[in-house]
Amino acid sequence: MRANYKVLIIDDNIIDQIVTKQLLRKTLGITEISTANNGKEGIQWLTNYKISAEESLIILLDIKMPEMDGFEFLLKYEMLSEE
Repeated sequence: MRANYKVLIIDDNIIDQIVTKQLLRKTLGITEISTANNGKEGIQWLTNYKISAEESLIILLDIKMPEMDGFEFLLKYEMLSEE
């Protein structure tokens, strides 16, 4: 049974988002890929999207971004409930 992976790319560079999506699709066959342009959008995505017990979420996080950088995202992420 193959794991059901979802990927969230948090990066302010649109070109990096596109290249990463293509690599994930072509090399790993992952089709469920979402993007956020900064940490704040990433937190909003995590708050709105409910992950089931059968799904695994992979977050690819850029560190240097405007509005909320990767380190601030990680602090907020740790405060989210485990639901």
